[in-house]
Amino acid sequence: MTEQELLKLLDMGEHSELECKLAKGGLPKDVWETYSAFANTKGGIILLGIKENNGVFSPVKGVDVVKLRKAFWDDINSKQVSVNILQNDDVQPIKINEYNILKITVPRALRQQKQTTNYNKFTVIDGLLKTALICDTVRL
Repeated sequence: MTEQELLKLLDMGEHSELECKLAKGGLPKDVWETYSAFANTKGGIILLGIKENNGVFSPVKGVDVVKLRKAFWDDINSKQVSVNILQNDDVQPIKINEYNILKITVPRALRQQKQTTNYNKFTVIDGLLKTALICDTVRL
């Protein structure tokens, strides 16, 4: 991803296929709800190392993408979600100038791969609305 592509994404702001998270203190716990929501809908991109200030998104300095990437893979492979549908190339560090960002590209899951978190919640995103449902109420 080039600097221009990143800036274009950030200019669009968050939407049903893009979510940005600061992640300066480590892997955000709510990354799994976003992962599940994207997998359960059309897929999407999660950018770690991005802050929001009054609706304006920008990268932050001091993000350790090596630790974030390791924490992400450790968690996803330890049953943090019901199914890991990612390949290695789906989780990539991006360096733009002095900024380090972790880009996670979540594909749409196949019907038999629909995601729940380890809290037994099925999450979907519709526009800007993120909804968590209890698995007993979900019909695929």
